[in-house]
Amino acid sequence: MFKITFIFRSIIFLALISVISCGSGTSTKNADIPANDPVGYDNDILIVNGIDYVRTAKDERYFKKGEVFITYEVSRQDDVFALFESYDLEVLNSTTGSSATVGVPDGFEEQWIEALKVEELINSAETNSIIRAPA
Repeated sequence: MFKITFIFRSIIFLALISVISCGSGTSTKNADIPANDPVGYDNDILIVNGIDYVRTAKDERYFKKGEVFITYEVSRQDDVFALFESYDLEVLNSTTGSSATVGVPDGFEEQWIEALKVEELINSAETNSIIRAPA
């Protein structure tokens, strides 16, 4: 009986320590990103508002590097552009009033697409596809 009680108490103790260490506050991986900066980069990981966006293996021959194509409601253009400014992204082209090409760092196109898709202001986000056969 003593062994079972000891093992049970040990398991409870380890579980408690695990829970306490998980909720300790800051992540060491993202510790170099200032708290007031919504965007950070860690190797090939994009961090937006504390959420990590990891790159997947996508064939880059079929889209233009450094650009993301987005759509939004025309009436919210000012808010959308303010969002891009807060993320330090440049609007490269906006012709119809409801879509834009946004400049992002090369190699982070997919991560930015995923990050922008969760934004309420953005209707869609995609790579800026190249419509031609790869060389």
